[in-house]
Formats: sequence, C-alpha cells, structure tokens
Amino acid sequence: MARIAFACLTAITVAAAAPALAQTAADPAAPVAPAAAPAAAAPAPEAPAAPAPPPLPTEGVVTQVFKVLDNACLPLIRTPGSDPKSVTKPLGLKDTRDGWQLKAGGVNKLNVRLPNSANPSSCEIILNYDPGQGPAIISGLAAWGANQPAPLSQVRAAENVPSPDPAIVLTNTNWVGWSASTRMGLSFLEQKKTDGTPVAKNADQAVVQFSFRAITAQDSVAQ
Repeated sequence: MARIAFACLTAITVAAAAPALAQTAADPAAPVAPAAAPAAAAPAPEAPAAPAPPPLPTEGVVTQVFKVLDNACLPLIRTPGSDPKSVTKPLGLKDTRDGWQLKAGGVNKLNVRLPNSANPSSCEIILNYDPGQGPAIISGLAAWGANQPAPLSQVRAAENVPSPDPAIVLTNTNWVGWSASTRMGLSFLEQKKTDGTPVAKNADQAVVQFSFRAITAQDSVAQ
C-alpha cells in the first residue's frame, strides 16, 4: 500500500513540475549560459635569424682588391666626374700606360681601369698573383660580396666561358646583389694557357670586373 502511495506522489510531483518546465523551454527571454571562450591561438614561431656573413680575409693580395673596390671603384661610381687622383693617391696607385697600377709584393700587382665617362658604372682590375692562389681569392671575393648592404649571391662557379684566343682558357665565377633600386655585380675571370700554365710571367692572372648601377625595367624582368 505504501508503494502505491509513493508512486501516486511521484506522479503528482512530475505533473506539477511539467508546466514550469514547458514555460521555461518556451520562454525566449530565459537566460542562456555563456559560451566558452575560444582557446588562445598559439604564437607564430619566430623566423630564424639570418646567418652572419663570413669574415673578410686580412692578408693576401685579395685584401688589395678590397681596398680598390671600396676606396676607388665605388666612390668614383657614386660621384661621377670626380677627379681620379682624389682616390688613387691615398691608395698608392701609380698612373702607367697599363692603367692605374698598385704593386702588392713579389709577382702580385693590380692594374686598375677606373670608371670614366665612357664606362661610368664599371671598374676593372687586371690581377697578377702567386700561382695557385685563385681559390683563396675567389673565397675572399665571395666574403666581400656577402658583407655588402645588399649581399651578393653567387650565380656562376668556375665555369668555362668562350675565349677569343684559342690558346687561352677562361674560367668565370661571378656574384650579383640587388637592392630595391640598385644592382651590383662582381666577377673573377681567370686566364690560363690550355696546358694549365700561367699566361703571365711566373704569375697567374685574372680580371676582376665590378659594376654598380641603378636597376632598369630589363633588370626587373631578369630577377
């Protein structure tokens, strides 16, 4: 009998609560539990730092090439019409029939063709150096290029190029660097006889060619 009474009491309680539940479900103004806040996004990983450029060599004939590039070629290109003697005298360059010459000890010497009205954005160095020093000079030039404000990247490595003289083999290594408004180029054109011996007396020889100028529409396409 008690079990029947409990069942009846339960039914009455559920029936009494049903209208309230229905009213709550149907009431659009009823408070809604706030949604969970979205999880915070993970921070973006930091970009790796650019590697430091290699240090410049501090000895060898290539250091004389640095001096000419930094203190003669670049200043004259940046200020057309400047007196060449304003840069040649401090560097010890002597005016000869082969151009401005700088002796660097032993067989090492530089004959420099400075920028002029006909070639205002280029400079050329005919370089004589101790046999076998070509790789060290190339490494030094690469380091110099990497230390420029717009670093130079190698685009050709010891590549044979056509020679106007069948008795001479030409091997070219070059680098190019771009900024938003300028293009800088550097090349090392080594010259040897077909049997691998030097073209100069007791010395290997190469031409270091340097250029620096404003970019053009054609340059933009080439990039």
